[in-house]
Amino acid sequence: MLRNKKRVAAALLSGAVLTISMLQSMCVETAAKTLDSDYAGELLDKGFPQSYANSLASLHETYPQWEFEAVDTGLEWNTVLEQESQNGVNLVAKNVDDSKKSTAEGAYDWETNTWTIFDGSSWVAAHPDYIAYYMDPRNFLNETDIFQFESLSYSDSQTLEGVQAILTSTFMENPVQDADGTTLDYGEAFMQIGESVGVSPYHLASRVRQEQGLKGTSSMISGTYKGYEGYYNYFNLGASGVTSSQVIQKGLSYAKNVGWDTRYKSLAGGAQVIAKNYISVGQDTLYFQKFNVVNQKNLYRHQYMANLTAAYTEGRKMGQGYADKQQAFVFRIPVYHNMPAKPVTFTRSGNPNNYLKSLTVSGQKLTPVFSGSKIKYSLILPDTGSITIKAAPVSGKATVSLTGPKKLKKGTNTFTIRCKSENGSTRKYQLSIVCSAEKK
Repeated sequence: MLRNKKRVAAALLSGAVLTISMLQSMCVETAAKTLDSDYAGELLDKGFPQSYANSLASLHETYPQWEFEAVDTGLEWNTVLEQESQNGVNLVAKNVDDSKKSTAEGAYDWETNTWTIFDGSSWVAAHPDYIAYYMDPRNFLNETDIFQFESLSYSDSQTLEGVQAILTSTFMENPVQDADGTTLDYGEAFMQIGESVGVSPYHLASRVRQEQGLKGTSSMISGTYKGYEGYYNYFNLGASGVTSSQVIQKGLSYAKNVGWDTRYKSLAGGAQVIAKNYISVGQDTLYFQKFNVVNQKNLYRHQYMANLTAAYTEGRKMGQGYADKQQAFVFRIPVYHNMPAKPVTFTRSGNPNNYLKSLTVSGQKLTPVFSGSKIKYSLILPDTGSITIKAAPVSGKATVSLTGPKKLKKGTNTFTIRCKSENGSTRKYQLSIVCSAEKK
């Protein structure tokens, strides 16, 4: 409003004539700003907390046709986080920063600095704090990341050009010959299949891109894997196991059982599974397929992907398919009870291991026998003198202090050996050496 008053004053001072159309334009602008300001209140009425409303109101100013639906899960934030943090439910690649990996019992061995593999040959349990970051919808209420909340139902606004944008620079960019001799154009196939099963073709294209990567070199879609020649599984349905061979064989066994003996059949069949098993039961966003907080019969379990970041990465790819984002998108965004006041952050980095691998004192035997999990040790010597403390960390990225030659006095000598992890946490080991007499 103030800006419009200044514009009027400036116009009058310059001698300009304020036309009816100019005044109407200013009024419309003022009304729009008032409406945008009021929109945050509308979001609160819809069930969004204040910590959601500001970001969504900002998006509304740029994309007024977007519709935001608050999905009250009825679930406590801490309960959901506890369930989603169970070993094997949410995974990250073994090569990510160690801070993002779980150190829970069964997921990590402190004494060897190794993580348990839960899927394939390289997927380990995600750290609860990292899970909380991706689980908190407020971290993704921007025009790029919000598409993980987009309704995955088919819409007339989805175009072949949009699908092709998602497929650009992937193995699906160009047509290929299918197993039955027909030509398969991936973009056209996703459009046809999406419309027939009622699922967004952008979602289908993004999902296959996520599952098969940019190059599409997996045995799951080669059609040449020994024992399963001529079968394809583009969506990796039924594919699980500890080793890569187990994952491939289970996935192709699934494809063989349902008769996916062409590439098109695999695409169409996988889309039907997604439509029936996920979209129709309320898991109709990428977020809800990753974090099942809406399908009450299978809460926390009926989740399409174990990859923690899958909804985030797929959503970004899906958003790339829209050349024009000024459309009436519907975003279904979950709300939990008793959420943190502010969006969860995750900034830590580095290996957390602060365990010692070994601790020795001049060849003497410690009591108890050394173990990295035990922090107190003792040793009795007949007289004083010098000893040498040696200690080595489990992790090569950790550092150890207070080692080397040490002089002893009569009585109790206490030494504290500190093992500092790469991420800065310190574990203290206490060594008590009792000397009964002065050395003569």
